[in-house]
Amino acid sequence: MKPRAGALADAHAALAAFEAFENPFAAQARFSILLAGLSRFYMLNKTQAWTLLLDPPFWWLALMVAVWAVFALVVFVLDRRHEQMSAIRLIFDQPKALLAAAEEQVPKRAPA
Repeated sequence: MKPRAGALADAHAALAAFEAFENPFAAQARFSILLAGLSRFYMLNKTQAWTLLLDPPFWWLALMVAVWAVFALVVFVLDRRHEQMSAIRLIFDQPKALLAAAEEQVPKRAPA
């Protein structure tokens, strides 16, 4: 997908093509990350293995939780901030086009 989007001459068209490809997978990624976190929590809770997170021979367990936390932070927090910043950037980059599009959405009032 990236080579195809990179081959487009217009940067906005390339970004739109990439986001159109990425959007269907966002829900699947969020669900998978949430399911992995819940299953790890269940396993640690069921086996009462919380102390293993602090035990040096089980360093990999703490690392696995840390990697999951980074993924969850990126997918649930930073990705949404990126979307908000893109919307803010659009407002500042193309205010006239945005206002024209908003005015088209507002129903016209009949003269009084």
